[in-house]
Amino acid sequence: MDDGQDETPSSALNRLVRLLRSGALFIAIGYVGLYLSVALLRVSYPFDLEWMEGSSVEHVRRLLTGRPLYVAPSLEFIPHNYPPLYFYMSAAVAQVLGVTPTSLRLVSIVSSLVSFVAIYLLVKRETGNLYAAGLAAGLFAATFRIGGAWFDIARVDSLFLALFLTGVYLIRAHTKHSMLVCAGLLFSLAMLTKQTALVMAGPVFLYLAIMDVRRALLLIGVVGLVAGGGTLVLDYLSDGWYRYYVFELPAQFAARLVRPRLVLFWTDDILSRLTIACGLAAIGLASMLSKSKSRGGFYLVVTAGMLVAAWLPRLQSAGYDNTLMPAFAGISILFGIGVHELMEYAQRWSPKDRVVVGIVVYSFCILQFAGLLYNPITQIPARRDRNAGRAFVAKLAQVPGRIFMPYHSGCYVPELMERCRSAHQMSISDIRQFGSDEVRTMLADDYGSAIAEQRFDVILLDNGDPTLLAEIEKHYVRQELDLGGGDVLWPLTGFMTRPRLMFVPRTTDAVPAARTSAQPR
Repeated sequence: MDDGQDETPSSALNRLVRLLRSGALFIAIGYVGLYLSVALLRVSYPFDLEWMEGSSVEHVRRLLTGRPLYVAPSLEFIPHNYPPLYFYMSAAVAQVLGVTPTSLRLVSIVSSLVSFVAIYLLVKRETGNLYAAGLAAGLFAATFRIGGAWFDIARVDSLFLALFLTGVYLIRAHTKHSMLVCAGLLFSLAMLTKQTALVMAGPVFLYLAIMDVRRALLLIGVVGLVAGGGTLVLDYLSDGWYRYYVFELPAQFAARLVRPRLVLFWTDDILSRLTIACGLAAIGLASMLSKSKSRGGFYLVVTAGMLVAAWLPRLQSAGYDNTLMPAFAGISILFGIGVHELMEYAQRWSPKDRVVVGIVVYSFCILQFAGLLYNPITQIPARRDRNAGRAFVAKLAQVPGRIFMPYHSGCYVPELMERCRSAHQMSISDIRQFGSDEVRTMLADDYGSAIAEQRFDVILLDNGDPTLLAEIEKHYVRQELDLGGGDVLWPLTGFMTRPRLMFVPRTTDAVPAARTSAQPR
């Protein structure tokens, strides 16, 4: 789109505006390339980029071996409190590439790229401005690190967000009922990936109900049939465990409010990190509302839903930075629209004023991108991590029997998965803190009997709950675990934890090889 700089009296200033505009777009594209470089360099890393990745791999392995996900809790397996679509899609990839973190990460990488494209298309559709659309997609890519460096890991977030954004695009870009049905299907799939999508879709339903009741009823009908029907089927097939893990257990998190996040979410999570982007987003939204209540209202409700979807997890349980991804996506869309609206409004002014606006707007864009700069090297596992991990796995392979490793369930490599079936510590903690009395008792009984009966040949822990340690040490001998250095095998995002304690049964010395220190090769 022509922003009018060619009419300025000063060709030097005009060239400066074009240079700044091109520079901002170049940086935006550079952030997409930077993210892809990081993702591709770590996609094949066989160990944890984030401490729950191994548990995600275990979910996929269960599906491919014909075992259900939503079952009574035990030390062998407790499902994540999410719907199953991400794990089913990852299982389809794993059938071809194998049950490794790589298969799951590829699903997330493709999903993140879909989100970039959806943001680009939404802004392009509203503005016709390729520069603004590129800046919007680049801004979301630039939030990779402040969003937890989460786009490419083996977790559900990228897939659910990509499905939702694609549905939003179809609703906004097409009026045909067939496209609305497709949008409803995408919203449903997003909800069957992560429940947060329901919070984001609710305002869209309300908007359509006000603007066009028939379209709203069609969209809600599709979602009710697919997402609602799917939920009923999954709950029936799991004898009620699906409802328990996906709805009842997370509902208990709401009671644990992190009150400082009432304000800190807006000040620290959003405004301090995306100050300029938020300013331009506000301008874009205000301009759209002034021109068209329906157009501006659509983006108002969409962005509000995405902000609330990010706010609630931070408010209820101080969720990690990945919960901010929907908010960053919504702000990125309005940011791109705001850039366009400002430049378009400047067309009413004199050529000199238009140049000044262009210099200010694109300079601010560059400053915003500069504020999001991160060191990609710190997001890529080092060779020493791979070496330490291989040495550690080699020691584990010498253990003849079962291994209990709840902080890293899946035990890193496919060859050990059958002997390393462990419920993840996060899921165990959720049950112990928020589960019903009956379910907590069920898990506690299984834990107690497993330890007393010495079902495991080795227990590996990252940290020690005093209550659990007291029970374990009645039946197992505690040893410190040496991974070959204090700076190796840490996750790169999420909870920073790694194996620290090893326990072997008091009544046997059948695993001497596992008791030696794991040194890097």
